[in-house]
Amino acid sequence: MDTSKEMTDFDDLICDNHLQMLKAAIPYMPAYGQQILSLYTKSLELSNTMQLLRRAESHTVGICSISENKRNSTELLNAIKKYCNDSERELLDLFMNFFSAFRMYNTYRELFPGEASPGDKDRAGGEASNPIETLKNMLSPEQKNMLDTYSSLLSPAK
Repeated sequence: MDTSKEMTDFDDLICDNHLQMLKAAIPYMPAYGQQILSLYTKSLELSNTMQLLRRAESHTVGICSISENKRNSTELLNAIKKYCNDSERELLDLFMNFFSAFRMYNTYRELFPGEASPGDKDRAGGEASNPIETLKNMLSPEQKNMLDTYSSLLSPAK
């Protein structure tokens, strides 16, 4: 697995090439030097972040804003996926495919409202179960925990 990751847009705003050079030097330092240099680079990042937030344009425009039409859960998950390990990426793909299929099913039901498919009722004759619960029943315990984490990140604040 490739351990080098591209920087996020936010990191690009607060890290310059000198800070990246300091971070690249950390593994070559003795243990105590690594600790000091690690703290120093993180304090520089925090300082740069505070300076960025103090700028007048950051209050009105946003730090790393994207257009409104790209602000959806699919785009968010695709952006996050670049930084996931293989198992997390696989779960995100499963999550995205499941919700894509669910959206298609809902579109079908809207286009053909009079047609009911056999899966519309559960075995007890009640309404079909929540799609999240259906997905959870297909996952391992580890994947269920990861799904809960991603679901909480994507759900609107209450």
